[in-house]
Amino acid sequence: MIKRRGLSSVVGTVFAIIALASTVGYITYSMNILDNYNQSILARNQQATDITKEKFQVNSVTMVNNKLNITVVNTGSLPVNFTKIWITNKTATTTAWVKSYTPTSSTVAPGNTLTNLGINGISTWLNTNYPYHVKIVTSRGNTNEFDVNSVSTNPVNIQLIASPASIASGFKSQLIMTVTNNQTGTLTNLVPSISLNPGNSTTCVADPAIIPASYNTLQPGGTAIFTYGVKVTGSIDGNTCTYKAQLTNGYAKNNVNATITMNTISLTSTTYAANSGVVSDSYTSFGWTQGGTWNNHWQFPSGTTTDFKIIISNNNATAGNYKLWISKNTQIYLLQTALPSNGKLVATPFFIVSAIPSNPATPPVITAYSDYSTGIANGGGQATIYFGANSAGGSTQQVTSNLLPGTYFGFVLVYGKFAVNSGDIGSSYAQAIPFLAVVLS
Repeated sequence: MIKRRGLSSVVGTVFAIIALASTVGYITYSMNILDNYNQSILARNQQATDITKEKFQVNSVTMVNNKLNITVVNTGSLPVNFTKIWITNKTATTTAWVKSYTPTSSTVAPGNTLTNLGINGISTWLNTNYPYHVKIVTSRGNTNEFDVNSVSTNPVNIQLIASPASIASGFKSQLIMTVTNNQTGTLTNLVPSISLNPGNSTTCVADPAIIPASYNTLQPGGTAIFTYGVKVTGSIDGNTCTYKAQLTNGYAKNNVNATITMNTISLTSTTYAANSGVVSDSYTSFGWTQGGTWNNHWQFPSGTTTDFKIIISNNNATAGNYKLWISKNTQIYLLQTALPSNGKLVATPFFIVSAIPSNPATPPVITAYSDYSTGIANGGGQATIYFGANSAGGSTQQVTSNLLPGTYFGFVLVYGKFAVNSGDIGSSYAQAIPFLAVVLS
């Protein structure tokens, strides 16, 4: 009996060892399977992450020796390897085809530019006048698709604007051509064509070149802008010239027009002033006096009775013996450029007075100005006018208590009327002429 018990214990131990070994082996196997699964998940996640990190854009597409020449910029953080290029001939004929090939020299590092992609590795000859759809594929499966020469297959959104549309003779207008890609693929090789239509009634001369000369690529929804300067000359108001804008080798009848109208400036007492201003002054003729003599420089003592003079010109070209008759409201208007020490910024007007002699008394004596007593002939006539009164048509000297030491700027405010004679009603006219800077010491 003792021998049997010993045998059964040995057998039981053996079975226990077998069972334990099997369990450990199974657990080890399961752990290996689980680890491999986890590794495959991690690898797959890394691949998915790499796919999202891989970024690139097509910068330009041309054809060299009838083969694709693609320039690509790597805008991501991983190297990009292009493994396949698909080309679809979109010509609506029986010769349409789809082909693919593996390009050579097709890897580009992050931040770098790859040129000549697609020019090697294909023996197919491409017609530069035919449209093609191109799809480039990376080793990670990312793609970029675009069309080549497709501006000839479908119309695109083209606009042409003349800015300004109406312009005076001798000036330039700007033609602005916009092309918006309303297609689903990237457009390539956009070359503008802006030409003068026949039958124009004025002379229009365009700049030597359109700026820019072309766009290499235009993404879906993107807009290309071209500008073209045009100088207009002529003598008949309302004459026009019309320009047509389209894309070179573009879709048939996919064009737009813009018209530039030339306006002449009528030199009358009102329209001349509206365009350029009738009255001008001679800054070198500015003079001031505090008695005894006239001075022509721009600095004079403050706190002393001061009067002024200046020569103004009537540039109105209207014929008929018209003159600009000066109103008693004409004045020099001075204002300090900085807040003075007394904290008060007060404008000081000096109204027109009658002529002051070349050797005035000290202090000067002024005489009231008679309204519309000075007439300046059209066509460049000139007159010297004098300022010193504290009110329109007055003879009281303007005080200088507000003119503290400092820098001043001002305007000559000219009021008057255009008429043959002083007593005529005429056409009222007023103009502010930028004066000059003066310094009171």
